Amino acid sequence: MQQRLLPACLLATLIVSASAAQAGTVTYSSFTGWSTALGGGTINTAAIPDVGSFDFFGTGDASVTYDGVVFFQSKLLSTASLFNFSKGITGLPAILTSQPATGIKSNNILTTLPFTVKAFAMLYGTSGGSTVNFALSSGDTFSFATAATGYDTPNFFGVISTTAFDSVLVTSTDTALNIRDIKFGENANTGGQVPEPKAWCLLVSGLVTIFARTRCAFATN
Repeated sequence: MQQRLLPACLLATLIVSASAAQAGTVTYSSFTGWSTALGGGTINTAAIPDVGSFDFFGTGDASVTYDGVVFFQSKLLSTASLFNFSKGITGLPAILTSQPATGIKSNNILTTLPFTVKAFAMLYGTSGGSTVNFALSSGDTFSFATAATGYDTPNFFGVISTTAFDSVLVTSTDTALNIRDIKFGENANTGGQVPEPKAWCLLVSGLVTIFARTRCAFATN
């Protein structure tokens, strides 16, 4: 129960206060640009393993841990299903995917890292081409359009910040939200880690606002 409550609390806090990008926070659309900007910082990787077919982790509250990184889907945002969809079925690299069954589509995957970082990256994609939202536990939020690519992950999201964070919430209103190849670490150009943000509670209201707007847009279309 405690393991489930912790990610749920982090998700709740993340959703409270979405803000625009803080000064000193920069996003990148390619691995080359992101890794070059790190200036030699350490990069850790959490790969989604190929399980040969798929692993189902549950509907609503569900989680899985790969390489010390916890991936959590919350029923607070949807009744989607979370599973590993591997290249044994898709012909593409293995992905972690959140897929709502019916009703309002509100995929969500909270990625919680084993320590605070200033650099994070992942590959992502959507089945139907919906916008994908990213919310860092530091309070920064970003939204990017995607193309309809089924179970592929052609988009790169990279961020480097002067403020440390230890989780990233990814959401969309699509039939499938797919992620893989999570990378994280320090930015050698910004110095060492700083303490975690003290006010986690400031984090749940902003993303709720973003999500509410996205749902309204989805309902109107």
